[in-house]
Amino acid sequence: MDPLLSGALTVGIFAGLWAYGSTLINIPAWTAFLGWAVFYAAGGRLDGLRKGVPSCLIGVFWAWAAVSVWSKVAPQNVPVLCVIVSVISFILVYESRIEALFSFVPGSFVGASTYFAAISSGAGAPQVVGGLICGLAIGFVQQNVAIALTKKKKKEKQEVNKVSLKEQHKEVERESITVA
Repeated sequence: MDPLLSGALTVGIFAGLWAYGSTLINIPAWTAFLGWAVFYAAGGRLDGLRKGVPSCLIGVFWAWAAVSVWSKVAPQNVPVLCVIVSVISFILVYESRIEALFSFVPGSFVGASTYFAAISSGAGAPQVVGGLICGLAIGFVQQNVAIALTKKKKKEKQEVNKVSLKEQHKEVERESITVA
């Protein structure tokens, strides 16, 4: 199967399954779609997981910390919130110096943004973390299924080409015999 077609087909199937499954486990579907996007943006395959999981989780942690500090220090005080957000944003970038864990800065911002958006709609940290992790995992499984479908088609095509080459060789031999 063509790689783009297998990717599009598996994304469509997995997205539909997740949209339904997320309702059964009380996780907002969109949180996983963001995790899925981080998986691909971080390079997919094992790199997508290795970079995506810790970066998303640390982003959620810092967003939770920001909300916790703000709600205790100066709830409803927008200037204080702006300072806290500035500090957290600085941390999200600066922590990338710990390359083994937090090198993928966009994932950290997605994690933080997902938390901020989710709490405004009534979801909590467990749903955010669960959704992001599910999305990263779905991306990994979906990508591997798409790759398997692509390889299967390539293998079938190679087999057809082998047969075709053998038939062409036999045809050339037959033509050589009839000419001689």
